[in-house]
Amino acid sequence: FVRKYDKWYCANEPAGVLDVAADLSLYIFSQCATEFPDEPLSLSIQRQCGMTPYSEAAHALETLLCHNPRHFLSNKAIGAMGAAWEATFTACNRAGELLKTPDRIALCTGICHVLASLPESQRGTSLM
Repeated sequence: FVRKYDKWYCANEPAGVLDVAADLSLYIFSQCATEFPDEPLSLSIQRQCGMTPYSEAAHALETLLCHNPRHFLSNKAIGAMGAAWEATFTACNRAGELLKTPDRIALCTGICHVLASLPESQRGTSLM
């Protein structure tokens, strides 16, 4: 749902809507590193939809982060993006191809846009 309307979220930023969209996408994406992908409900969603919600969340995050990088400059947001990036490693080491290379590239692209919008003096420390 968020991915379908991600460009709307970026263009129309009523108070809190962008945060809700990003939180939902991050939450869904983070599930790829848990046991949920192996549960019957998750497997059923993947079979019925022909895609993984994790892939959709990665691409939604790319759009949200690329179009509004300055909105996500808080330490909390950068920490959440770091956790999402770490989740990609767990997901890629699982059976079933929960995430493919284009999904990881999409998330990385969004994160890079946010980090590039930091003041130059903070860029180095944000990567640690």
